[in-house]
Amino acid sequence: MATVARDQGYPEWACFIAQQAAEKGLKAVLHARGVIAWGHAITDLLRAYQEYQPVPLDLMKQARSLDRYYIPARYPNGFAEGTPW
Repeated sequence: MATVARDQGYPEWACFIAQQAAEKGLKAVLHARGVIAWGHAITDLLRAYQEYQPVPLDLMKQARSLDRYYIPARYPNGFAEGTPW
C-alpha cells in the first residue's frame, strides 16, 4: 500500500503506511516475547528488540529516517526528549 501511495503522488501517506506497518509488526514481535511495547518510534522499538537479537545498523538508520518523517507530522510532541535525529 505504501508503494501505491508513493507511486500515486502521496508521499505523506506512503510514510504513514510504512511506519504503521513497521510499528505494528515490531509491537507484535515484542508482545509475543512478553514485552509491553509502547510508543510510536520505530527506533525505540528496535532498541527493545535488540535484547533478543542484534539489529543491523542499516535497519536502525532506515527506522530513524522513517521516524523523522512520521512522528513530527502526526505527533508534534511525540518524542520524550530531543529531536528525532
